[in-house]
Amino acid sequence: MAIVDYPAVTISTAASWPDDAEGWTLRSTLRLQSAVKCVSPEMPNAVLTQLFGITNESDGTTLAEETALDLTDHYVKIEVNSARWVGIVTGHTDVRYGGDGSTATGERSFQAYGLEQLLANQPVPGSLVYQGGSSYEIAHILPFNRTHQRGANVFAGNRETTQTDGLWHFVEAGSAWTVKNILEYMFGWFVTGPWGDLGGQIDDLDQIVVEFDPTGMSVYQILNALVSHKRGYCWSVRYGTQVAAPTLYPYICIHGLAGSAIESGDFSFAANPEVGAVALSNNILRDW
Repeated sequence: MAIVDYPAVTISTAASWPDDAEGWTLRSTLRLQSAVKCVSPEMPNAVLTQLFGITNESDGTTLAEETALDLTDHYVKIEVNSARWVGIVTGHTDVRYGGDGSTATGERSFQAYGLEQLLANQPVPGSLVYQGGSSYEIAHILPFNRTHQRGANVFAGNRETTQTDGLWHFVEAGSAWTVKNILEYMFGWFVTGPWGDLGGQIDDLDQIVVEFDPTGMSVYQILNALVSHKRGYCWSVRYGTQVAAPTLYPYICIHGLAGSAIESGDFSFAANPEVGAVALSNNILRDW
C-alpha cells in the first residue's frame, strides 16, 4: 500500500484553440509544480517544468536527449482527477546544469496564466455607434450612461432600445446600459478568442445600472470593476459545451456572493447556487 496516493496529472498543449479534444497534444515531459484556481479579482496561474538535454528515462537506466519545448503563447490544459485548469503560457526561464559536448542540459520553467490573461491583453478599440439608420465603428471611447448633472443619481441612457444585427450600439439618447448590457456589448463586438456565451448569474447584472467610462482599460479591468465584490459579485472562467462549439469552450461565469436571495423593492438578486463546505487535508493537491 502506498504511503501517499498521489493523483494522476495530465498536461496537454495546443498552439491554437482546438476545435475538439483531438487538438490537444499530450506533453509527458512536463511536470506540474503549482497551479492556482481562483475567482476575480485574482488571476489563476500555474508553473510547469521540463528537464531538457541528456535526461534519465523513466526506467532509471536509459539516457536520452530531450529537446526543450518552446510553448510561449500556447494554450495549456492541466487535468488532475476530475479537476481542470486551462490557461496560456506567457514565457519561460532556463537553468543550465551543464552539458555533454554541444548538448545543453538543464530545466525550463514555464509560467502560465488562466485565460483571463487574454482579456488582460484586450483593450477597448473604440465605440460601436448607430446613427442615421447605419452602424459605425468610431475610434473614440464613449462612456456608458451619463448623469444629468454633477452629483445627481439620474442617468441619461445612451444605449439603443433593441439590438441591431445582434449587437448593442451607442445612440445619442436612449435606454440606460446595465452591467449585463455592457458585457454583452464587449463580447458581442470586439472581444476576440474562443469565448462562449456569458453564464452563471448573468441575469442579476441586468438590474444594475452604472455610469462607467472604460477609457484606458482592458476587458479584464472592466470586468473586475463592474463585477466586483462591493456589488456582491465576482467572476471566473469556466468551461462547457454547446451546440456548434468546440468540445471544450471557455465562458465568463458570474457568481453572486450572497448565500440567500435578496429582495429589495422591484429588485431581486438570486442566491449563489454553489454555496458549500470546503474540506482541507494535509494533501491539498489530492483534494484539488
